[in-house]
Amino acid sequence: MKIFILWTLILLSFVQIHAQKFGDNQPKPTPKKSEMRYHIAKFSLPDKKINSKYNSFIVWDSRKDTRLLGIIQKGLLNEKVALVTENSLSQDLERFISLITNPYPNAKDTMLINIREMYFTELTGASSEKGFCRLRAEFFIKKDSLFELIDDMDLVLEIKSMLDVTKRNINNGMKVFTEKLAQNLSANKTGEKFTALQIQNFEQIQKNKLAAYTTDKLKDGVYFTFKSFADQNPSASNFKIVYGKKANQIDQVIGLNASGKELVLNKEQIYCIVDQGKALISTNFGFYELKYEDWDFCFEGKNKVTANGQDVILAGALFGVLGGILASNETEIWLQKIDYMGGAIVPMRKIQE
Repeated sequence: MKIFILWTLILLSFVQIHAQKFGDNQPKPTPKKSEMRYHIAKFSLPDKKINSKYNSFIVWDSRKDTRLLGIIQKGLLNEKVALVTENSLSQDLERFISLITNPYPNAKDTMLINIREMYFTELTGASSEKGFCRLRAEFFIKKDSLFELIDDMDLVLEIKSMLDVTKRNINNGMKVFTEKLAQNLSANKTGEKFTALQIQNFEQIQKNKLAAYTTDKLKDGVYFTFKSFADQNPSASNFKIVYGKKANQIDQVIGLNASGKELVLNKEQIYCIVDQGKALISTNFGFYELKYEDWDFCFEGKNKVTANGQDVILAGALFGVLGGILASNETEIWLQKIDYMGGAIVPMRKIQE
C-alpha cells in the first residue's frame, strides 16, 4: 500500500511539473489583467518574395512594453481585447521576414532590425471604425562586431472601415513595414556605426546629441519649433513676457527687434519659452513648466484628445491611456512628456481630476 501511494505521489509531481512547463510556453498577453481576453495577430504574407543580399535577420524588441501588440475591439459590444503575437514579437517577425525574402546565392550579410514601437489600436465612431498603427524602428547591417545604421522609420498610420477594422489595420501596418524593409534589402547604404550595447541604449544616445538634453542651463529665448528648442537655437532672444495673475499664466509674449521696437508674438506659433532658465511649453490650455527628469522633459497639465490620427497616436505610451484621454473633460491633469524625435506631447497618466 505504501509503495502504491509513493508511486502515486511521484506520478502527480511529474504531471504537475510538465503542466507548468507547458503553461510557460503559452502566450502571456496581459499580466496586469489576466481576465482580459486576447487575440493573436496574424501577419499575412505578400504575393511575391523580395530578393535580398541578406541571408539572416535579427529582430530586437526594444519597446517599453513587450507584452502587448496593442488593444483592439471585438464583438457587438466592442469588448477591449489584448492583441498579442503567437510567440515573442522578435520570433514572429524573424519568421515573417524569412518567409518573404529570397536571399541571393552569394548573400552573406546580416541585418539587425531594432523595433522601438509597433502597436495597433482602434476607435469606434458613429458610422465606422478607425484603426491606428504606430511604427518606429531602425535598420542596421552587421559589420564584424559593429552595426551600421542604414535606415529608420517613424510613422503613424490610420485607416477607416465600415466593418471590422482589426485585420485591415494589421495588414496595413505590416505592408508599410515590409515596404520599408524591401527598400533596404538590396541597397548599398552606409551610416553611423554602433555597438550592440549602444543600440540597446539607442534613445539615450540620440538624446545625447541634442543640446537641450545635455546642457546644464537652457538658453533664454522664444522657440517657434521643437527643433530650435532641441538645438538650443532660440527663434527670438530679445523678448519680454507679460505674466498674468495665475502661476505660469502668460498674457503676452513681446519680441524686440534690433531697434527695440516691440512686436506682440502669436502665442499659437510658439513651441516653448525659456525665461531665466525655466522652460514653459505652449499648449491649447496655456503654458506649463517643463522639468527635465530621467532623460525626458515632462510637465503636468490639462489634455484633451480628439479622434484623429495625430492626436490619437503620439507615441507608444499613449496606447495605454487612450480611452481615458478621449473621455477626459478638459479639467483633468495629466503627466505628459515630450517626444524627443519630434516634440509631440505624449500623455502618460492621469494624476488629478
